[in-house]
Amino acid sequence: MNKENIHSVWLNLAGHLCTEQTFGVGGISYGTHRMISKVLFEQISDDDWRKETWIAPEDAGKAPGTKYHTLFTDENFKKVPAYVHLKFKPKEGNMIDANVGAPIDNLLMRVEEMYLIKAEAEAMGGNLSGGKSTLENFVRTYRDPSFTSKANSAQDFQDEVWLQRRMELWGEGFSLFDILRLKKPVIRKNTNYDPS
Repeated sequence: MNKENIHSVWLNLAGHLCTEQTFGVGGISYGTHRMISKVLFEQISDDDWRKETWIAPEDAGKAPGTKYHTLFTDENFKKVPAYVHLKFKPKEGNMIDANVGAPIDNLLMRVEEMYLIKAEAEAMGGNLSGGKSTLENFVRTYRDPSFTSKANSAQDFQDEVWLQRRMELWGEGFSLFDILRLKKPVIRKNTNYDPS
């Protein structure tokens, strides 16, 4: 990539997506943070390590302590509101220099998505127990050791996988396709969504 192209905050993914940077429009300098829905955040188990990739309401305005893996100083962390993500990082942890921090990989598919696709396909293809086994093995091994599928039907299981997809693939550009594919509503009422 030509380094001259990275200087623009509009031409790089990290400048839009990474909270912990000062060279783009999505970071602390502009205050245009990407946030998880309060409703989705509350559905994530406290045993699931993914919950720590967003700032919990009780931690907003405080020093991060050891709970969060952040590039922010204590003072900068205190300025970031609840539900803001810490999932995506600038390259090499460089928050300031767009030439170093901006050229991050834009993944098209991760192996985690493949596990979720496999689990859903097994259940929707008539093998509910196989789908549940695939999902439980993945989530327990890599995300939440206390996870157990509670689905009693293929439709219930598909909803469980959708929830896992929402947690796992948050911010990666999949939600609209899942909403359309599964004919799910977009609900913003009674969440932390600010329409202004």
